[in-house]
Amino acid sequence: MLVAVALFPGAAALAQRTESDLAEKPGRVFGSYYVYEAPETALPKPPKGYRPFYISHLGRHGARYALTHYDVVMAGLDTARALGLLSTRGEEFYSRYKAFYSVAGNHEGELTEKGAAQQRGIARRMFKRFPAVFRGKTSLFAVSTTVPRVVRSMEAFLSEMEGLDRSISVKSESSIEHQRYIDPTERKNPGAYPRRDVAAAVKASNERFVSRMDWKGFAGRLFTSPSEFEKHFDKFSFELCVYRFVQSLPCLDEEYTGFDSLFTQRQLRNLFFADNYRSYVTDGMCPQNNRLRPLVTYVLLDEMIRSADSDMAGGPQLRLRFSHDSALMPLLSLMDVNGMGYATANPDAVADRWRLFDIPMGCSLQLVFCRSRRNPQILVMPLLNESPASLPFPSVEGPYYSWQDFKDYYEKIVDDARAALGGWDVPRPESR
Repeated sequence: MLVAVALFPGAAALAQRTESDLAEKPGRVFGSYYVYEAPETALPKPPKGYRPFYISHLGRHGARYALTHYDVVMAGLDTARALGLLSTRGEEFYSRYKAFYSVAGNHEGELTEKGAAQQRGIARRMFKRFPAVFRGKTSLFAVSTTVPRVVRSMEAFLSEMEGLDRSISVKSESSIEHQRYIDPTERKNPGAYPRRDVAAAVKASNERFVSRMDWKGFAGRLFTSPSEFEKHFDKFSFELCVYRFVQSLPCLDEEYTGFDSLFTQRQLRNLFFADNYRSYVTDGMCPQNNRLRPLVTYVLLDEMIRSADSDMAGGPQLRLRFSHDSALMPLLSLMDVNGMGYATANPDAVADRWRLFDIPMGCSLQLVFCRSRRNPQILVMPLLNESPASLPFPSVEGPYYSWQDFKDYYEKIVDDARAALGGWDVPRPESR
């Protein structure tokens, strides 16, 4: 019998890394718009006698255009121009941005080819890293939300997988039936949990964002009178949406130049930390937000546990779910993956363990299950963005955890969350 050992890695090792990580890869300053690169290191081998046989996966869509932020930027610039408030640099930005908007404004929220390539790459590496899962007759079941960028992400992943394994049997669905549990915080979902009043917490996080904006430094480059502009247009919305526009540029297939001077590196860094805190208030175990979103995602965690048991008893060898960061962020918080279940009321302490660039475009949580002919104990290795992740209980060896320990720990989390939400649940299909 394999015996549990210490956590891998220790939670203390997660602290104080954010500054150095931003310095190592400056693109991480774009937070959840960061387009991560494939991991360069090999995965630790399973304990002796074990080999992978089943994979449970939850993925965010790939790189995309920004959402309605492009419209807000254009509206702000049009307002400033109509008022005669654009500086020389502001006029240059207006001209360049208008040309950009004429194209990108028609694609808000859409998956880019770069995003589709991300999904194909994840599928290819999964196939090459875990060949034992694909030996013999292999079946795969995939579901996605109904949002086009997510559907396209699933299609790109499955197309690559079918090209790699001609004999694989693939079944996929995109429907509200599955969206109810793979993106349970979406308010448009039937039976969505009624949100509690968290306006005070969100307002406080927005005020902190404004305090880190350096409005005069940023707007002073674009407007002859920043103070006059903010009389006619909300400065928080404008600078946040310009930041979103800049964040989205690395996600696009074409290279757009002339926008790198909108923010200084210091301003980008400050905006990252402010945005990181706003995200934590919304999706993390934030006391001021009643931990609402993480608690709601218990239905997703519960489905992953139930489906794994059902699949390993004779179902597909791969179960894939394609969703959004609005599902991954709170789920990772509820599960306390890599310390993301951290609860603090101190805004300055959030970034030690909650970092938006850990949930980048194409982010995925993979649970890789391993078994042995000689040992009845099933092991599971969690991968976040294709790299080993830590869970909040002892592992058996390295990043390999007992599946029974996994269930014992998280089924209690599920029960406690359900109770905290007054027994709320969503209708879910039987495992198939």
